[in-house]
Parts: sequence; structure tokens; C-alpha cells
Amino acid sequence: SHPFFRSTPSACVEHGPASPAMLPVVLIHGFASNSSDWSYLATFLRRKSLPVYCLQYAEATQTATAVIELSQQMHRLDAAIRRLLQENSEEFQHGFNIIAHSQGAVLARGAIIKFGLAALCKVHVFISLA
Repeated sequence: SHPFFRSTPSACVEHGPASPAMLPVVLIHGFASNSSDWSYLATFLRRKSLPVYCLQYAEATQTATAVIELSQQMHRLDAAIRRLLQENSEEFQHGFNIIAHSQGAVLARGAIIKFGLAALCKVHVFISLA
């Protein structure tokens, strides 16, 4: 089976922290939206002492996610995630969790499977909303 669908990849158990509940959280916006839509949830999670990052995969306009090809948006999201991991390598050394909404969830799932974030043992929990 594909690594994305395994409930607990063995590499994650051997090298990761005891609980994915304390890993950084990456929030990914949905269709006709932008990263600022996560401000309430981001604030809530930060109050719980979690590192939170709100990613922007399209221009900050209402139509950007409607007019840019999905495969291009998926590439942009994957590049944004990899940049985030590089710039914060120590904080992300044990992986991270993703919460994504709407089209952002579709793109994140595609990036995880197609571009190998799960195989790198980086994504521990993926939550798709709507």
C-alpha cells in the first residue's frame, strides 16, 4: 500500500517524538481564500504552545484559486511546504501535522502522495476540513 495510507509508518515511530500532538501545525487555506482565514484557529493553537504556520499557495486574490491550474497550485503548495521545512529545519525535524480546508485539502493530499512528503516521514497527521 502507499505510505500515505499506512496508519503509522515504522520510520516515524522509530525516529519521531512520542506524540504527534506537539508537532508544528501547517494550516492550508481553501478555494477563493487565503492564509488569513486561519487567524482564529492559529491563535487558538499557539495558545496551546504549538508552532503554527499558515501557508499561502496562491496569490491573495479571490479568483487566484479559481483560475490557476490545479497541478500548478499543487506544485506551489509543495514548494511552499519544502521551503518552510528548510527554513525551520530544527523545528520540523520530527515532522509536522497538516490541517487543510476545501481545495487546500485536495492539493495537500496530492502533494503528500505525488511529491513524497509522507515518504520523508514528515506528515504525521493530515486533517481535511470540508
